[in-house]
Amino acid sequence: MRWAGHEASNELKTFHLLNRARRYEALLEALRHFTCPAHNFVYADVRGDIALWCNGRFPLRRPGRGRTLLDCASPVDDWAGWVP
Repeated sequence: MRWAGHEASNELKTFHLLNRARRYEALLEALRHFTCPAHNFVYADVRGDIALWCNGRFPLRRPGRGRTLLDCASPVDDWAGWVP
């Protein structure tokens, strides 16, 4: 069974940087490290900047795949990559 959470990532670094972020650019830098599970992040500051990010990795599946469980014995059933 494949799950995006089994891929290498560094969510702890994300939250470490988020706790120290003072500007929107710092938020973007922190979110670069977050991959799974996908979350919504909301940002607002005293200057009136507001942002909503749905951040995470989503598998890119071939057409018709992902609707049911597959045995994945064939590489055709595997993920085609990540949604950009």
